[in-house]
Amino acid sequence: MVLPVRGEFLCGTGKVDITPQKLPVIRNGGFTMAKTDKVLDPLHARAMVLKKEGLEVAMVVVDVCILDRELCDQVKKAASKSTGIRPDRMLISATHTHSAPSVMNFCLGTPADPEYVKFLPGKLTEAIERAHATVQPAQAAWGQCHGTKRSKSKP
Repeated sequence: MVLPVRGEFLCGTGKVDITPQKLPVIRNGGFTMAKTDKVLDPLHARAMVLKKEGLEVAMVVVDVCILDRELCDQVKKAASKSTGIRPDRMLISATHTHSAPSVMNFCLGTPADPEYVKFLPGKLTEAIERAHATVQPAQAAWGQCHGTKRSKSKP
């Protein structure tokens, strides 16, 4: 079933590399403090801004284990200032990877890495700004699958 959509729907995306620039870095995930001195895969922050009829929202997914509210509020304030999107219309979430730098004190028994905590907010703000800058007309769609019918085979 196709439902009619009224008004223009806009969407923009932004992706920023958040791989630590200084190694070694404190990482969490082992229930005790550990450091890593190599990068096997880059880390990213991926943002999406949706806009319809004057309402804008931003969503960011961050390749870290966990984020604290203070850091998220700092990012929302900075991104709101540069994009005009209200902070209460921003969502920032973590992928919960256990092999990223530690951003929050006492997360799984690990302190935050102070250098990375300074580095990350600017990168998350940049991801939201990039997504905001690429907003363009878009279409939303969804689908539904009811499974497949299996035929009964005869021996």
